[in-house]
Amino acid sequence: MIRFLFILLISILFSKHCLSQLVTKETKQDKTGIAQAPNSKNSITKMPAVNNSNFILKDTGISAILLDVLFATNEDCDLYVGEEFKGTVNRSKHKYLKLPPGSYVYKAKSKSTFDELKETFVVRDGDSNEVFIDLLYVVDENNQQRESIKNKNLIDSQILVSTKNKIITPKLESNKIEPNKEAENKTIIPSTEEKKIEPNKETGKKIIVPKPEEKKIETSEEKKIEPYKEVEKKIVVPKPEEKKIPTNKKAEDVFINAILSDMVSINEGNFIMGNNKAQSNDEIEHPVTIGPLLFSRYEVTQQQWENVMGYNPSNNKDCSTCPVENVSWEEAMDFIIKLNEVSNKKFRLPTEAEWEYVAKIGGKSEIDKEGGPEKYIKKTAWYSGNSNKKTHPVGEKQPNVSGIYDLLGNVSEWCADWYEADFYKKAKSQKNPGGPISGTEKVIRGGSYNDSSADRFRPSLRNKLKPESKSLDIGFRIVMEVN
Repeated sequence: MIRFLFILLISILFSKHCLSQLVTKETKQDKTGIAQAPNSKNSITKMPAVNNSNFILKDTGISAILLDVLFATNEDCDLYVGEEFKGTVNRSKHKYLKLPPGSYVYKAKSKSTFDELKETFVVRDGDSNEVFIDLLYVVDENNQQRESIKNKNLIDSQILVSTKNKIITPKLESNKIEPNKEAENKTIIPSTEEKKIEPNKETGKKIIVPKPEEKKIETSEEKKIEPYKEVEKKIVVPKPEEKKIPTNKKAEDVFINAILSDMVSINEGNFIMGNNKAQSNDEIEHPVTIGPLLFSRYEVTQQQWENVMGYNPSNNKDCSTCPVENVSWEEAMDFIIKLNEVSNKKFRLPTEAEWEYVAKIGGKSEIDKEGGPEKYIKKTAWYSGNSNKKTHPVGEKQPNVSGIYDLLGNVSEWCADWYEADFYKKAKSQKNPGGPISGTEKVIRGGSYNDSSADRFRPSLRNKLKPESKSLDIGFRIVMEVN
C-alpha cells in the first residue's frame, strides 16, 4: 500500500513538471515570436509579426507615373527645372519633358539678354500640363529699365560736365590773381594790361591759360546742349506700356470686375460627348462628367485684348466690342498669362469637353423650341448668310439656355486640348477629361461668320489647327474653375 502511494506521488509530481515546462515554452514563443518545429529539438524557424503597411510598400514596389509636360516660349531660353538643366526651348519649337505628378519650379534664362524668369507649375494626371514661358515680357520690361537707367546716367554725366565747366572759370581766375596780391584789384583789367605783367612768369602762365579754356567752355556748352535736349524728349515720349492695363489700382479693379461679372456659373453634370452619326470617325460617343466652372458669357473682345496686350491683331479693327481674331493658340495663352498676373486669378481656355457640355446643355428640346436647327442657328449665330463676311459685336444674337452668347457663330474658338483623332475610341467614362498629353494641333470648336455648311454648327464637331497658326475667323473665350 505504501509502495502504491509512493508511485502515485511520483507520477503526480512528474506530470506537474511536464505541464509547467509546456506552459513556459508557449509563453516564450508568444513573447519572442519564435516557434519550435514539432519533431526537431534543434530546428527553429523565426516568424516575426508582420506590419501590414510596411509589408505592402516593400513588396508592391509602386513606381511614380511619368507625364508629358509641354514647355513653350516666346524667347529662346535655357530651361531649368529645380536646379537641373533640361535643355533649350526655342520660339519655333516646343519642348516636352517627362515628369511625375507634383509641384515644380522652373527657371528660364534668355539666350540673348540673360534675363531670367522663375515660376512654379503643377503637373497633374489628366490635365493638359502645358507651361508657357512668357520670357519676352520680362526681357521687354528689363530693356525699358536698362534704357531708362542709361538715359538717366547720360543726363547725370552731362549735368556733371556742365557743372565742372562752370566751376573751372572761377578757379582759374582765383589762381591767376593769387601769386600777385596787387592783381586782386585788377581783375577787370583788359587783356592789354595782362601783357604788362608778363615779367612775372607764374602770373604770365596763369593769364595765358584761361584764354583757350574760355573757348573750350563755349564750344563744349554749345555741343552738350543739343544732346541734352534730345534725351529730355526721349524721356517725355509715352511708351507702349501706357496702352496696357492701367497701373492705377482702381482702373485695374474695374477692368477685372467687368470680366468676372461676365462669367456664367455652370453646374456639374453628365452628358454623352461625341456623335456616332457624324461623317468623321473622331466623334465616338462616350459618357463624360463635367465639374462646376465659370464660363465666359462672351468671346474675348478686341478692347479686352488691347487693354492687356497693348495692340490689336484683328482684321476687323473698327469694332472694339467685336471678338478678337487673327490670334494663334500661343498668343491666346500669352493673353491669359498676363491677365492672371494682373488679376491674381486663374483664367484658362476651356477644354473641348467643357465647351461641348455647355453647348449641349439645352439639348434637342432647345433647338426644337426655336423651330428646328436652321431657325435656331439664325437666331443664335453669325454665319455667312447673315454676317456680311465679318465679325459682329458680341452679345447681339440670342444666347443659349445657359446665357452664353455666340457659342456656335461669330468666331470659332480655341480650346486647351491637343487634337487626336482616335482619342474618343480610347476614352472611357471620365470626369473633366483634359485630352491627350501631347500632339501637333490644338482643338477648335464652333462655327464662324465665314461658315455656310450646316454641319459646321454641330456642338460635337471637332476642328484643329497648329498652335502657332492664325485665322481671321478664330478667336477664343476664357473659363475659370470654381474652388
